[in-house]
Amino acid sequence: MLMLLKTTFNRRKLLGGAACLGASALTALAPAALTRIAGAADPTPKTKPIKGSWISVLRNECRHHHYWNDACAKFSRRQWEQSVRDCADLGMEYLVLLATVTAVGDNAFFDTNLTHKAKELAYGDPIEAMLSAADDCGVKFFISTGFYGGWVNQNRLLDPTFARNRFRVMAQVAEKFAHHKSFYGWYLPDEPPIEGCFNEKYIEAVKLHAGEARRLVPRCKILIAPYGTQSVVCDDKYVKQLERIDVDIIAYQDVVGLVEIGTSGNCALTSGNGNHHDVPRQSFSRNQLGQFFVDSLRL
Repeated sequence: MLMLLKTTFNRRKLLGGAACLGASALTALAPAALTRIAGAADPTPKTKPIKGSWISVLRNECRHHHYWNDACAKFSRRQWEQSVRDCADLGMEYLVLLATVTAVGDNAFFDTNLTHKAKELAYGDPIEAMLSAADDCGVKFFISTGFYGGWVNQNRLLDPTFARNRFRVMAQVAEKFAHHKSFYGWYLPDEPPIEGCFNEKYIEAVKLHAGEARRLVPRCKILIAPYGTQSVVCDDKYVKQLERIDVDIIAYQDVVGLVEIGTSGNCALTSGNGNHHDVPRQSFSRNQLGQFFVDSLRL
């Protein structure tokens, strides 16, 4: 989450003008600004600009929460709106909302009669505030379908009771927020491991949940974010899974740094070979967001 500044200057102009600074000063700028500056100087830049990011309200299930929970819980509506404008000023075109409820306790970030409301929030409707700001500044949001009932057990995704309860909450999310033009897609946050290829049960679960997501908001794209990227085996089996998996965008994340995946060139992300994603199906596309998450991670 970006920290907010109570200022009136235009951040985009500030970042754009930073090209005249020395190299030592440039290291303090955000990566999006650096890639934009590098691109302006090089007519054929090799570095792709960072155009998307995750954004969150609160987290309560792991070590990450202490970085922002206390500050974000105190945000006013104006500050939630400004957080999106700040991302837009840094060049973000897409934002992925990590969750619409807390991963532990199912405490919602919006008004609902299906689960508890997160009591920590000073402003009770941060999702509405962020989407309203995104409407104004042209940012596209992927809205999370969870987390509901935790996220560790992947098998629960096919449980009829779990699916029915999640679909009820998704219906309320769609009813409350789908009128925003910035509601661009759904994010299925139950991140699967890739151990050579996808688990077949996960592909089945994605088909179930993506079908309901498209029924609720037909115009929306579907995004998933698997982890274990260093384990991907780009063989015929994996390509056939890509042909069948019912999503528009695969946003590879976690285990993408060279410390984890090495420099041997064996990994899909370091080999420079993304042809396994050029599969012959209408619904799978590498649009601008997909290109950011896949191509720009080829270190």
